[in-house]
Amino acid sequence: MEIFIFSLLAAASGALFTGIGCRRARIHHRRPGWHLILLGTVVTVLIAVLYVGQGDLFRPQRWDEHKAGRAGFWRPIIFVSEAAAGIAVLSSLAVFLYFRGRFRDVKPVA
Repeated sequence: MEIFIFSLLAAASGALFTGIGCRRARIHHRRPGWHLILLGTVVTVLIAVLYVGQGDLFRPQRWDEHKAGRAGFWRPIIFVSEAAAGIAVLSSLAVFLYFRGRFRDVKPVA
């Protein structure tokens, strides 16, 4: 169940941040660029990494404590970032293609 909720939140945040960029491009009468997919994905990954590593990420002195006997500090961080990136790319791509398709119907103002 936790994986489903994480997937849903990663997809929603990727779509949200990409949608904000695409709407901004549409307001300025520009065609949305593919870089908005990367922007939505990167922001989603940063949020996911900050959420998972919030207690230890900002305390470098605790990084060495995780090496002794436990699975390690970076393994869950890397796993979460890869999972969030994969999910966010798909949702961002869907939003990007939707806005790119709507751009063809826009007539010039002048």
